[in-house]
Amino acid sequence: MYRRRVEQRGSRLLLLEIPTASELEAARFARETRRIVHGAFPEPGRWLSIDVAREELRWPDGAHLDERSAVLVARAIDKASASQGR
Repeated sequence: MYRRRVEQRGSRLLLLEIPTASELEAARFARETRRIVHGAFPEPGRWLSIDVAREELRWPDGAHLDERSAVLVARAIDKASASQGR
């Protein structure tokens, strides 16, 4: 519904996953959430691939990036969205 409205105005709706700590990604709630979301939005071309070295990222609590890591991820998102060129 929202996607159609956005795209009727000439925009493109893209999705992404913000990296979390490996321990959280392996947790059942995270796996199930990812399965549900990807099931609802199965088109691979709608998902931005965030290219950032995970070993460079830090999470004070496993889910929220520290400031430096947030900047790295923001830059990766910017680069990925710019490469869409649409």
